[in-house]
Amino acid sequence: ELVENAAPLSESELRAFSGAFAQEAQAVGSVVLSGSLPPGTPVTLYRELLASVQGRAILDARGPELIATLDCGPFLVKPNREELEATLGRRITATEELVAGLQEVNQRGAQWALATQGPGAVWLTSLETVVSLTPAAIARLRNPIGCGDCLAAGIAVGLDRGWDVVDAVRYGMAAAAENAQMLLPARVDPGAVTVRAAKLRAETGRPS
Repeated sequence: ELVENAAPLSESELRAFSGAFAQEAQAVGSVVLSGSLPPGTPVTLYRELLASVQGRAILDARGPELIATLDCGPFLVKPNREELEATLGRRITATEELVAGLQEVNQRGAQWALATQGPGAVWLTSLETVVSLTPAAIARLRNPIGCGDCLAAGIAVGLDRGWDVVDAVRYGMAAAAENAQMLLPARVDPGAVTVRAAKLRAETGRPS
C-alpha cells in the first residue's frame, strides 16, 4: 500500500479552492469533507468550509481539524476507532468506552457520530440513539484503500435518496465492503451494493 502525502497548498490555491467549494456547496443536499489536510493548511479549514454548506455535512476527519468543526453542528462525523482515540486524547479499550466517546462528540455538536473498527461492529450514535451494525463478511480482501471514502459517499447517496440515517449507513457500509474486494478504489457496482446493504443487521441499544 503506497499513499503519497499531499503537497503544501499556497495561499492562492487555498483561496481558489475555498471559493469554488463555496459555490458548489450551495447546490447540493450533502457534502463530504474527507481526509487529512495538506501540510501548512490551518486546522480550521474544514470549519471555514462548513460555513458555506447549506445541506448535510459528512465529515471524515480526526484530531484538531475535527474538534474545530463540532460546534458548527456537522450532520455526521465518522472517525475510525483509532482516530476517535486521537481526537479525544485517550485510549478506548472497551465497547462502552467507544460509545461514550462517540456521544461525547455528539455533546460537542455533531448530530450523528459513526465509528468503524475494521471488520468489527460499526457504532452509530446521536444524543438519543445508539445503533450497532454488523458488517458482512468479505469473501476476498484485495485493497482497503478508499473504503472510508466509499462509506462516506454511500451515506451521502442514501441521505440524498431520502433514507433514514441507519439505512444510509447500511448502504455506505456495503459500498465500503464492495470496494475492499476491488483492486482499484471506488469501482463498485451499485446493484451489488444494494444487495449487500439489504443483508446488514442493525441493533438499537447500548452494549450489554
